[in-house]
Parts: sequence; structure tokens; C-alpha cells
Amino acid sequence: MTVKHKMDDRAASQEKVRQAIIDFVNFEDETSQIWSWAISAEELLLSEDTLQSIAKTVRPDKSGEYNTDDLYDAISQIIGVNPTLQ
Repeated sequence: MTVKHKMDDRAASQEKVRQAIIDFVNFEDETSQIWSWAISAEELLLSEDTLQSIAKTVRPDKSGEYNTDDLYDAISQIIGVNPTLQ
């Protein structure tokens, strides 16, 4: 595998985890009665730095997918939980 292929694979992987985070946050925003995190969904989704930090924390499972529990934990670790839930 060439360096370019490795870079392409890494970019594809980063986009996959980024999209998994976005999908999960949107789902939680639409369905949760109480928002779980310290910042709003909009703030989270508009912050590229936050998305990248979360993406660096979460790892895919054996099938290459991102588990919702792992996504939840990664988001909680990076931005903190809603103070009303503590």
C-alpha cells in the first residue's frame, strides 16, 4: 500500500467516524427528553475541533462500525455531561 492509499484510507475512516458522531448527535437531539451533554447539539455540531476530538477518542468495533454506547461515552468525556444530570 502506498502512502497516498494510507492517507486516503485514514481520511475515509475519519469521515466515517465523523458522520457516525453527527448521526448519533442528531438522533439524540430529536429523541431525547433530556439532553445529555454540557453543550447543545448545535454547538457540538458546529465545532469542528470538538468533532475531531470526539473522533480521536472513539474506536470502531470489529465490524468497523461505531457503537452508540462508545459514541455516548466519547462525547461525555470530551464535552461533559449536562450539569442537571449530575
